[in-house]
Formats: sequence, structure tokens, C-alpha cells
Amino acid sequence: MPSYSSLFACARRILALYSEECCESDAMGLLCEASGRSRTSVIMDFRRQASFDEAARYASFIRRRASGEPFAYITGHREFMSLDFEVSAKCLIPRPETELLCEHILSLPSENRDPMLDLCCGSGCIGISVAVYDRNCEVYASDISSGALSVAENNAKKHGVDGRMRFFLGDMFSNIPEGVRFGAIASNPPYIGIGERIPRDVADFEPHEALFSGADGTDASRKIIDSAPHYLKEGGVLAIEINSARAEEIRRMFENAGFSDISVIKDYAGLDRIVSGIKK
Repeated sequence: MPSYSSLFACARRILALYSEECCESDAMGLLCEASGRSRTSVIMDFRRQASFDEAARYASFIRRRASGEPFAYITGHREFMSLDFEVSAKCLIPRPETELLCEHILSLPSENRDPMLDLCCGSGCIGISVAVYDRNCEVYASDISSGALSVAENNAKKHGVDGRMRFFLGDMFSNIPEGVRFGAIASNPPYIGIGERIPRDVADFEPHEALFSGADGTDASRKIIDSAPHYLKEGGVLAIEINSARAEEIRRMFENAGFSDISVIKDYAGLDRIVSGIKK
């Protein structure tokens, strides 16, 4: 059988045909997954002969990655807020910029975010992260996809917060119990316009219902902003992730819905990414 070193070199050449930028990191990451070993362990044993099962798993992983399948779907997990989340093609892959949404919610006084609602929760990464880092917070999570909600429930159990979380299957607020009022609502809704160009691995593999929202991508955001005041306590916070190109339009939606203290938060690339407002 070939060594880890020779398997890695071959995989790197194959993946370079797909993406020169990520070929080395992807080849190494998938080798670690296939062997069940850490990066340090693999490098220290680079001349080690791979087992048949390791080589077969690695070949399968590389074929999938070369076809464009996202790395996280191949491995079945993704790090978010320093936590390991299960992901699958049933839900959107958590992105680093969405951590800003969690950080914003966690920056609020604890009494201002309890209970919290994670709307369009997908893998549950937002609500679960808040529940992990604030052990006193009760979190509700809602998604229109039963598959995504199943992933979120698994993640809540994995991180030991399922006892403080309630999950609801439905479109936006449709199945949220009447009378519940939230200290904070956070959402990473679909915000790409139908017809907008996006990377092939996203368009071909990630769920379209979690990506696209009307002609200009604002349909879901508008629905959330208009409905949120009914579900927020007085002084409660709504914070949503946005398409940076629509920041001013979304900010005006917050104004028209009666929110005050509206702020626009930039991501690590300096792009407008989060809009937040307080219910008067």
C-alpha cells in the first residue's frame, strides 16, 4: 500500500485541477479524516504505509471533493464558535461570518436574550452556540426543513443543551407558540436573489431553500422584520445576517417596522453583514 506522503501528493495534484487555492489544505484535511488521525500525527508518520481501508476512504473523499462537493459535507462536520457541529446536505454549512451574529447576541445583557429564538436555524449553530456559552438562556429554534431540524436536534444533544432548547418545524414564526415573547431573535435567513451567481459548490450542493429568497434576496428578511415586533419583548433585539449589497435597504426595513437603535455590523472582510435593532 502507498504511504500517507504519496497518497497526499497524488490527492493534491488531483484537487489542484479543481482549486489551486485549497488543494493542499483539503488534501491534508481529508487525509486526516480518512485515517482518523490528527494533522500532527499524520505529518509525523508521513512515510507510514496506509491501510487498505484508509486508502479506499481517502480515494472516495478525494473523488467527492474533486466533483465539487463541499469539504464539510464529506467530513460531516464543521467548526463554528470553537464547537464541532454535525452538518449534512440537509442544511447550510455554517460560515465564519455568521459567528458575528452569535457574538452580537452574546454581547447583550443576559436578561435581554432570554428566551432567544434562532429563526431559520439550519444546523442549529446560532442557537446552540448561544446556549453553550450562556448556560442560563432558554433557546427556541425553528426551520421549514425537517431534515435541517433533525440535524439541529442532534447537535443540541451533542453539546448537552437539548434540555434548554425547543424545536419547531414551520415557515418562519408559523409554529411558534402564541404568547411567547423573546428577548432576542437571531436569524441567518436565505438572502441570495434568484438568478444571482454563486460558487458552483454552493449552488450544486447546498439546499436552495436556505440560499435563495425572491428576485432580490430580501423576501425572507422582510417577512422576519415585519413579524418580529409581535414576538419580541419591549426592548427586545432582532439581529439578522444579510447580503452586504442590500444593507441600506434592510436598514430601512428595520426603520419602517418601528425598530430603534439600528446598527449595521461589518464582517471580517469589511462588508456590511449584520443588521440589528431594538423593539421600542
